[in-house]
Amino acid sequence: MSNTTEAGLALDPADTVDKRHAAMRSSDSQAPSSYPAKLLAVLAHRLESGLPPVTVLPCELLEDNGPVLLELLRIQADIWKLPQQLRDAIDTCPVPSTLVDRIVSGRPDEHPLLARDKLLTVAEPYASWFIEELPGVDLFPHAAISITDDVGDYALRKVRILNGAHTALVVWPDR
Repeated sequence: MSNTTEAGLALDPADTVDKRHAAMRSSDSQAPSSYPAKLLAVLAHRLESGLPPVTVLPCELLEDNGPVLLELLRIQADIWKLPQQLRDAIDTCPVPSTLVDRIVSGRPDEHPLLARDKLLTVAEPYASWFIEELPGVDLFPHAAISITDDVGDYALRKVRILNGAHTALVVWPDR
């Protein structure tokens, strides 16, 4: 699962060919800068080790987040000049589009656990999570997960409900 926010689905010019070589050596601690480059380094390492690709469930609130992430992986693979065999294997990586109804508001300013838990984050439980079906990919069952042919319809409903409620609360005619 990825949840880097929409800003995290971007490439960083610092992730050059030299960074790729450093990222691919397990003894080197120099990691790529961007999330797509970090994910690509992991996927390339798995594939070079003979392991299959992993299913990636992007949770960024971006339309067509699966194809967007795959395209960023392809572009980064071009920048890194990965062998065609690795590029072809990355294209088989299951990355469906998803839509999740959940808010992660971040770290609270005050909380009894802050002194002991530096990674404390406040998050709602998943109310609903729509994942586009991919042939041959079985996901874990959960009451909040709905597998669908297209998350676009659900995204449109969500935006209309949220924007409609926001508009009704903010734009109130003088009476």
